[in-house]
Amino acid sequence: MNQIAEKNNNKTNLLKIIIFLSVFGISFGFIEGSIVYYLRLIYYPEGFDFNLIEIDKSTIIVEMIREFCTLAVIFAISYLAVNKNILRFSFFVYSFAVWDIFYYVTLHFIEGWPKTLLDWDVLFLIPVPWFAPVISPIIISLSGILIVLIIIYFFQKNSKVNINVIFIIMILVSLMFWLNSFINYSSFDKFPEKYNWVSFFAGVSSFLSGAVYFILINSRKKL
Repeated sequence: MNQIAEKNNNKTNLLKIIIFLSVFGISFGFIEGSIVYYLRLIYYPEGFDFNLIEIDKSTIIVEMIREFCTLAVIFAISYLAVNKNILRFSFFVYSFAVWDIFYYVTLHFIEGWPKTLLDWDVLFLIPVPWFAPVISPIIISLSGILIVLIIIYFFQKNSKVNINVIFIIMILVSLMFWLNSFINYSSFDKFPEKYNWVSFFAGVSSFLSGAVYFILINSRKKL
């Protein structure tokens, strides 16, 4: 009975954490979107377009520090939410994904951008500018939410999860393909003429394969 009660308490606690991290991600996404909206009013008074303007180095440095601090805040919230490292990392991915999605929702609500999911965006500046159509980070964020929910499901079911080297390699390979699709360009002064969809979907394929593999290794019944 005590074990059943403990499992039910764990489920309730994890659900509460998911709910509050969702609130945090949505709220922080709105803050991030608002900041970018204000920056665009200054640098793109006639509206944000595909022509990137030159920004002074001091402003770029401040923006890079702000991006790092954003990641630090998301990590800190996730770290404090639970005391198990696998759940800490999972909640970091979840919070980041919700924040990222609602960043775009906020900008679309405030200024009608992006007009389509194929509009280009500058995702990060660390260590170089990351370019991609908006749909790419959204798909990646949705993928992150999916794998986190799968991990939580098996953690609630078995009180632990099995993560091995093969799974980690699959996820790392997907991240490498995605990163390559973002930064492998000859110039960072303007948006690329075309996106590296081959590298992007190779990352999606590797990630989904990793998710399926994770489900299989955690669904096996121990003899």
